[in-house]
Amino acid sequence: MKNTSFQIISGLTREKAINHILNVLDYDNSLCQFVKSYADFSIGKLCSVIPTNVEIENIVEFSWGFGKGSDNLLPGRILKTLKSNTGTFAVFDDVMGEPKNGARQGACLTNNNEVYHWISGTEATELNLKNLIRETGVSWHFLCVIFESDKNIDIKDCITRSKYDEFKNVLEVVVGAFDGEGYIHWSPGP
Repeated sequence: MKNTSFQIISGLTREKAINHILNVLDYDNSLCQFVKSYADFSIGKLCSVIPTNVEIENIVEFSWGFGKGSDNLLPGRILKTLKSNTGTFAVFDDVMGEPKNGARQGACLTNNNEVYHWISGTEATELNLKNLIRETGVSWHFLCVIFESDKNIDIKDCITRSKYDEFKNVLEVVVGAFDGEGYIHWSPGP
């Protein structure tokens, strides 16, 4: 998407964005359920990339696209968050993934046939993040959660057992928006 700006979402538009996030998280799997129970979206920072000719206050529905192409800068934004702290990793929800296709980057299978991909901040590059986004994103559902953990945590084991609460912090939640053309970012900090 060309001619875009990264904007903070506030006011009535924030309520619409929160409703959109909650709708994305209505998918019945362990990661979505964890994020819904963990994150207080009424506080923290909400941002999105939108075309420069669109006023964020005029967005009626965050599931509607603009027909302007895709936000191709997401891998760089995720990489920046991953590199901002030590012990970080991103978990990508692969709602269309098949358990038998689990040989890709960081893929693992939880106990409910849910497929997730994860990558540590030390292994992440813009290219492999771009590939993970492409593999896991569909127009109606995209979820990436960036965690921080202690060094002695077995990330794959925690994901497999759906024990996300054993990780130290959630640094950022990214959900798909605008009919797959963009994303909403939430972080607990200001």
